[in-house]
Amino acid sequence: MPIKAERTVVPIYVAQRENPPVPIQYAGTAFLIAPCLLVTCWHCVSAPLPEDQGYLGCFESESSYVDWLENISQDSNGSDLATANVRAEPGTRFQLATTRALQGADVTTFGYPFSGLKRVEPGRNIATWEPRLFKGYITRTFSFSSPQNAPAPAYELSFPAPKGLSGAPLIELGTPRVLGVVFGNNDVAIAEHLAEVDAFGNRTPEVQRIISFGLAHHTNVLLKLAGSATGKKALADIVR
Repeated sequence: MPIKAERTVVPIYVAQRENPPVPIQYAGTAFLIAPCLLVTCWHCVSAPLPEDQGYLGCFESESSYVDWLENISQDSNGSDLATANVRAEPGTRFQLATTRALQGADVTTFGYPFSGLKRVEPGRNIATWEPRLFKGYITRTFSFSSPQNAPAPAYELSFPAPKGLSGAPLIELGTPRVLGVVFGNNDVAIAEHLAEVDAFGNRTPEVQRIISFGLAHHTNVLLKLAGSATGKKALADIVR
């Protein structure tokens, strides 16, 4: 029987399969969208691991309840999303948005960027969580592509998404509706000073400033998400 999780949005670690588990490396953020069903980004859990290691979800703080992610698989549609099974049900129940968000929609997200490890004694580490809340709005919807993934609709956000926030739910502000999943940044370079050569041949290089906009997988991509943990069914067909 699944335990009722204290945390619906959780950090994921690569860990040694011991009793208790030994965390090795922080991997990203994930969230329970339904009992025993976890959603995250594929790039957070795609690295193959040896048999004595696994991906571990941390669902409680004080009791340190953890569970191994099972049936991990990439979205069968090829997106950078993944599903997994865990023995936990969400303490706070999210809803799956059925319509896309409009430009300017107020959104929020919660995750664990900058999490890592702390050495407590020789040869023993513990996980250190760095929970952070972000609020902003959707600046635009556009088709985003990367060397790893084909073009797909994405939301650009008014706030940056630090490393480790990938896999966090993008939530419509003031509601429990999940609009998408945070996965990275769109870095835009702006020239603050153009290159110049003066009368004496002295060259002043161009100065650029980088502005980072967070990115989230679009609602339509999330609705179609399917994998081993969903029984190959689209998320929209099993989460109401």
